[in-house]
Amino acid sequence: NIAKGRRVRTVSAQREVAFALCAASATQTIHEGIVKKGGIKTLVTLLQSQDEEVQRFAILALANTSVTALYRLQIANEASALEHVVSYLSHEASDKIGKQYCAMVVGNLAANAENHEAIARFGGIPALVSLLAAAAKDQGMEGGRYAAFALANLAASANHRKEIVDCGAMEPLIVFACVDDNAVQHQAVAALRGVCICPEYRIKAVRRGILDPLILMARRSDDLSLRRAVASALNCLSTMDENKDEVADRALSTIISLLMSTDDEVEGHACCAIANLVEVVDIHSRFFREKGLPPVVTMSKSKTTAAAAAATTNVAIKTNAKCKADACRALANLAANAAVQQDLAREGVIESMVDVLREDTNVDCQKYAVLCIANLATTLAGQIEIVEANAIGPLASLLNQPSTSLAIADIRR
Repeated sequence: NIAKGRRVRTVSAQREVAFALCAASATQTIHEGIVKKGGIKTLVTLLQSQDEEVQRFAILALANTSVTALYRLQIANEASALEHVVSYLSHEASDKIGKQYCAMVVGNLAANAENHEAIARFGGIPALVSLLAAAAKDQGMEGGRYAAFALANLAASANHRKEIVDCGAMEPLIVFACVDDNAVQHQAVAALRGVCICPEYRIKAVRRGILDPLILMARRSDDLSLRRAVASALNCLSTMDENKDEVADRALSTIISLLMSTDDEVEGHACCAIANLVEVVDIHSRFFREKGLPPVVTMSKSKTTAAAAAATTNVAIKTNAKCKADACRALANLAANAAVQQDLAREGVIESMVDVLREDTNVDCQKYAVLCIANLATTLAGQIEIVEANAIGPLASLLNQPSTSLAIADIRR
């Protein structure tokens, strides 16, 4: 069929060959034979047929074959396959379903960063955004899913994020992030998250309405991978000062609920987002109203304290070092506000920070615990409570440890 496909001229014969290769490509163990025996060249030849059915089968066979990572570079370069696929995708008159399959091919090939420059050079990004926008207008789930998939992979390269945004991808991606389809939502959020790696696009994303779909997904979806993507996106957006008030106004309760997830990754992103948001004093009252303090204090617990609490409450307390450091950072930011210091003391924050100093070896956890105690020590009441919590000994001990003395010196400065 591979050799025959380059010679046949009648449409019926082309359909027969294209269908056979498409069916064969559905079996991953056959991909090696297709590639090594010249199947890519045959499929490119069939792609140039005038028959839409032949084109569809040929493109779908390329999409199936490009699932195998080992052959993606060869597929992209052989017989100008990538150039032909992007050309088909770019033509307004091309078959709608064929374009969807083309986006699948480009997405698979874009999983290899080595193919990104060629995809961009052939005009793949505007072609994908055009397909994405048309799919958003027509509510075409498949077209949106595959275009978003390809753009998500391309957004992994810093060189292409600007073109993706400039071509107008953000708005239709936000549209697809709102649909009631987990697979489509996941690809749209992945693409938006990739673009928002660049700080300047995080502000634009919030202004364009990204928070609404993220909140809806966090509340409605039980898909763990999607919840991780949402938590990561909210964490990313919360790093920008210009976003913090709006993120807190609209998503604070959502982030706190994610903080109480049973997944370390979700909780870690949520805890980091909380620490980012409470850098703003005006957000503190909202944070307390939403009852965000108890879970953050729980996250800050040292291993010994966590084990004791778990034994008495049957609640598994996470001890992930990064998450715990962010919890300590959040408490340190809150402690800078004299108006809430007594609330922190009543919640056992001082004792928790002293436990961190005594028993945790992570420098970041220790650094933020010291900062929290230093902030609480700005008032006489705080000083008394710190002494009564026996914090002086652990603080003095840290000054004699080379691994933490430099970090503490940074705090002093």
